Amino acid sequence: MRFFLFTLLSLSLLSCTNDDDTSVDCSAVSCAASGINLELISDSDKTNLFENETLSKENLTVTNTLTNEEVAFQFTPEFILILPTGSYTETFTEVSYQIAHEDVILFNLSFDAKRELNVNECCPSDSVANISFGDTTTETLDEEPNGYKVFLDL
Repeated sequence: MRFFLFTLLSLSLLSCTNDDDTSVDCSAVSCAASGINLELISDSDKTNLFENETLSKENLTVTNTLTNEEVAFQFTPEFILILPTGSYTETFTEVSYQIAHEDVILFNLSFDAKRELNVNECCPSDSVANISFGDTTTETLDEEPNGYKVFLDL
C-alpha cells in the first residue's frame, strides 16, 4: 500500500509543470468571418422571406452608402443574411448599408464597428454600437451575436 501511495504521489508531482508561457497556439485555427446576421421576416405571416421565395438571393444587393460600393454578403443554410461589419480598425468607424431587392430599397442599416483581438484568443471579434434600422421593426436573435430579425411588409 505504501508503495502504491508513493508511486501515485511521485507521478502527480512529476506531471506538474511550471509553464509560464500562457500564449495560445493559433496555427491550427481557422477564423470564421463575423458580421451582422439578419433574418428577413414577413411582417404579416412571420415567415422567412427567402424561405417563402418572396425574396431571392440573386436579386438582393447591399450597397455601402458611404462609398457607393456594392458589398459582398453571405447566407447561412437557414437563410440568414450575413453582412460584414466593414470595420478593420481598432477604433469605432461608421458603417452604413442600403439593402435592396430588384432595385427596391428594403431598408437602411447603420452602425459603428471596430475590430478587437483579445488576449489569448486567436480570432478577432467585432464590436458593434449604435445600430439603427431606420423605421424598420426589428428584434434581436437570441442565438446569434449581432443578430436581428428584420420585419418587412412586402
